Amino acid sequence: MNPSTQEILDFLDQHYIQHIRFSHPVVFTSEEKKQNDLNNGIVGATHCKNLLLCNRQGTLFYLLILPFEKNFRTAEISKQLGVSRLSFSTEEKLEKFLHTHAGAVSPLGLMYDQDFRIGLAMDQELKDKALLCFHPNEESITCIFNNDVFYNQLLPLLRHRPHFIKVEEIPMHHTEV
Repeated sequence: MNPSTQEILDFLDQHYIQHIRFSHPVVFTSEEKKQNDLNNGIVGATHCKNLLLCNRQGTLFYLLILPFEKNFRTAEISKQLGVSRLSFSTEEKLEKFLHTHAGAVSPLGLMYDQDFRIGLAMDQELKDKALLCFHPNEESITCIFNNDVFYNQLLPLLRHRPHFIKVEEIPMHHTEV
């Protein structure tokens, strides 16, 4: 387990943030994720895609959270946030700001954003999901949070308020791996 993962798990425990935590093999596809959920008895939980976006100048950053299977256009996200030309941030910025790497990004890493350089943008569809799943900076561990716990206990502790946006689903013309 990497040090930031242990720090996040300790943070959750120290603040009595109720969640379900389980370890599992790293998964790369929706099919593997579904099988993993089945193997672990996870029903009705929404897995989230978490992406660190930045503007061209590298001065504005947003953690975008949306349902795992949803595809989007960065131009549409940029427009809704009133920021021009958002794109995916670098691996170096993921490490610097969230203490993680691509594939393990999550809002739990916001505990490291003490300078509040990262805005939190969430698909409004997530407001109504009963259970939300996130990796604690490690792809082989998942934490499941009740909606109320996530929005009313965890995010206030992390001192980040979500900006809800409507992420329009776009069709994919090929299969991602």
